[in-house]
Amino acid sequence: MKIANLSHTFIEYHALRGTYGRVTYFVTRITLRDAAENLVLAPQDTLSFSERIQRVVNIRRVEKEIVPYLENNDLRFFNAIVCILLPDSDRVTEFWNFEEYKDANDNPIGGLGKLRIVKEVGRIVLDGQHRFVALQQYWKNKRDAASKDTKIDVAVVFVVVDNLGRIGSPTPGLRGKTIEAGRNLFAVLNKTARSVDKATLLLIDDSDIFNVMTRSLLEETRIDELYVKWTSGENLQPKDGYFSTLNVIKDAVSFYLRDHSEILDVECGTDEERHDLLQKYYLKTPGIEVPVCEAVPFIFQKTGPYKSWLKHLKQLRVSVTLQPEPLKIDRTQGKNLETLRNAELCYTVAGQKAFFRATIEVFKAQPRRDIRTLEAVCRTASSLVEKGFLSRERDANNPFLGLLFDNQGRMSWAETPVDLGRQIFAVALGSHADRRAILQDYRSQTDNDEAVVVEYWKRASPTIGQ
Repeated sequence: MKIANLSHTFIEYHALRGTYGRVTYFVTRITLRDAAENLVLAPQDTLSFSERIQRVVNIRRVEKEIVPYLENNDLRFFNAIVCILLPDSDRVTEFWNFEEYKDANDNPIGGLGKLRIVKEVGRIVLDGQHRFVALQQYWKNKRDAASKDTKIDVAVVFVVVDNLGRIGSPTPGLRGKTIEAGRNLFAVLNKTARSVDKATLLLIDDSDIFNVMTRSLLEETRIDELYVKWTSGENLQPKDGYFSTLNVIKDAVSFYLRDHSEILDVECGTDEERHDLLQKYYLKTPGIEVPVCEAVPFIFQKTGPYKSWLKHLKQLRVSVTLQPEPLKIDRTQGKNLETLRNAELCYTVAGQKAFFRATIEVFKAQPRRDIRTLEAVCRTASSLVEKGFLSRERDANNPFLGLLFDNQGRMSWAETPVDLGRQIFAVALGSHADRRAILQDYRSQTDNDEAVVVEYWKRASPTIGQ
């Protein structure tokens, strides 16, 4: 195929082509300078939520461990960095080609050939971000010092899926398809190699439909991403400015759909499977007038805990930044945030799971499960929180002391106490669950007197229906 008449400028590499099913890969080497100056991490600030396919780089690890390894070890080696080719926009539909070399008899030479890439297309590091950032830093140090010790050839594997972007095969919506393929590849690479933190896997893994639904809530801006922590672990730290975590939202989604768990607890291998499940259970939820795509955002953002947290942030003048940019707070702001989180269970992961599950349970138990009913249940739940029914106070009359947190204020995130906390709060909220069974579980899980729970429910009774 002739491409010489195209206006694009091309970068050329000698490469070895191989295939893994739908994936075509090209193994090549590039100079340290080319790697440091022309490979890039995905620009997180310009990507939408679902496009953030990168693991957040641990700069301290790069500076303290990896760069010193490069500088101080003569016997040094990195395995290949994996990259995808990503156009800036969907206007670019063709940006690479491969011409296989042939011998004197015009036979291909074992997959060897010339890889040509349009210069303006981003070469995005998909796997090996820490190694890449370390190579960048090492190159900068050597360049600034005018050192000649830069004899490093960087091994790179460029990957494409379904020949997307190949010259001669234009594809509509190419950027979005490339990003989706890259995100899925990143998940596979980090499942089968060095494990990635669960929060990041939740962000990128499409094999679990609950992950897809959770991510869709933020991608579609049904839930404001700004206040949902998805970097640096699954838990909320005392001085975090975020209200909740991605895992809490997933927990609410899966609890809302728990009646359909046998159908949904499967691995989704194709786009068609994901699409069908989203249509049947995310955009419409069988037997309920409020689908999960509307109910979870409403419960999450229209109840008292969320509104109060945002009010506190405003009063403390805390500006939450778009992740993965770290939150910047001063010492006073940090102490105030810690005080708030230590005062209320609804500002903790365990407390939020119990609160959201209980709200969902009581709503789904109503004879009419429409938006008005959901609003009424959420108002009551908010009223209970406002009256101190999810306090983190270390008081002998608090049923959650010794269950969700101990006398030192340390939280328990185990499933068993969290779900019992859900049941206790749900009865306070109006659930008709078996109280005797709940009290029996309470006796087996704590050293507390069950009278504490009974009295808790009595105090809540006047609140129900208000």
